[in-house]
Amino acid sequence: MRHLNKGRSLGRTDAHRVALGRNLALALVNQFGQENREYIVTTPAKAKEYRGFIERLITLGKHHNVERSADRKLAIRRHALELLPKPAIVKKIFDEIAPRYADRKGGYVRVIKTGAHRLGDGSQKALLAFVAGVGPVAAAAAGEAAEAKPAVKPAKPEKGDKKE
Repeated sequence: MRHLNKGRSLGRTDAHRVALGRNLALALVNQFGQENREYIVTTPAKAKEYRGFIERLITLGKHHNVERSADRKLAIRRHALELLPKPAIVKKIFDEIAPRYADRKGGYVRVIKTGAHRLGDGSQKALLAFVAGVGPVAAAAAGEAAEAKPAVKPAKPEKGDKKE
């Protein structure tokens, strides 16, 4: 029984799991802002396990951007650096990613299972992707979708009409 054992072991030691989570978060944050490439490919188990970790970092960024005292902002930034010890990546999360999801209450990252399998071991693949939020990429995508819709729907043939 797994009483009080939280999370998946993923066949790794504790230190290896922590490093894996940090590396997945780094890879996903590095992809942020690249058009049509705001995702990474991994296994469903890894994606589900580390989705919460990445969302927690984005939530810290949102808390940092709210009006708070300088001491509290520093504490939030230090907490984020403790979780992900790369100052440039934490800055990107706080300055670019968190403002994009300022109006969203959670669910910044999603897991999309693909039908493909890895060649080496046949494991299923999944995408760990940012949800399209309010930002330049999402606004551009919404504008393209509006342009793609036809202005007038073609008329349906009546029941008595024959096809030519």
